[in-house]
Amino acid sequence: MEEYKIIKEFLEKKSIQLMNHEKINVAKVGTPVNLYQKMIIDNRLFYMTPTVIFNNIIIENLEIALKRYPEKFVTENAKDVINAIFKVTQANIDFDSFVEFLRKEQFCYIFEFENFEVKNKILRIDLFRKLKTDQNNNFQFIGGIFHCFKHFTLSGKQFPNNSKKWNLVNPKELIEKIAEAFFFIKLSQEKKERNDFRSEIKVDAKHNLRVTFYLEKKTGIYFIKTAHIVNN
Repeated sequence: MEEYKIIKEFLEKKSIQLMNHEKINVAKVGTPVNLYQKMIIDNRLFYMTPTVIFNNIIIENLEIALKRYPEKFVTENAKDVINAIFKVTQANIDFDSFVEFLRKEQFCYIFEFENFEVKNKILRIDLFRKLKTDQNNNFQFIGGIFHCFKHFTLSGKQFPNNSKKWNLVNPKELIEKIAEAFFFIKLSQEKKERNDFRSEIKVDAKHNLRVTFYLEKKTGIYFIKTAHIVNN
């Protein structure tokens, strides 16, 4: 389809720009077209284009891991979450390599498509950007959707360092809400000297979803940093 060709060329260009900016040798520049997912929000057309691994984890493997290994999600250590996913996927690599594999280039792009054109406001959601040890020497997710999940429960089960018992029906529910906050609510810059932007969207009569994004100015790509529930 013509629209898929337009999307493919746009994403290749953006990915190469980001690769050059981050000074990395390899970058994923495309997504199989069978994974292109249309999202209709308020009569506007959006596409979500995940990598194969991102899609498999968010759509299937994460919830299986939660059910099979719930003890891995209450240890305060992000590596235990990855270990549960590692067991489910039965990956043919060692665990440390699997951690790096998930950290590097496993993401989805979300963007609006109108009149056979990709609108230039583009959101990238990684699984996570990096792991960092806390004061107790436990690993924590920094950036990406896995960092966001720690502020929620998923099917009644929680991520490490869960701070709010706000339940999600499935992982994709949060991604869709983040997309609404990004595309439908005006972003406000948190500090002039920083590239962080914030948006809030109502989720019920008493609560908002507050989302923080980071803008990589050279490429124009926004990255998800965090999302959590606040009182409105």
